Amino acid sequence: DRVHISENVTNKIDCLNKNLTWENSRINFDNVLSGYLALFQVKD
Repeated sequence: DRVHISENVTNKIDCLNKNLTWENSRINFDNVLSGYLALFQVKD
């Protein structure tokens, strides 16, 4: 189950320090291929 928090978590370190689980969105720029595909998705 996912829980949305009202606290401002801006990065992975903040998330882990609050004992939460970090999860990347489906569209991300973690590597060159993912970034390239993400640009095509936001282009339209």
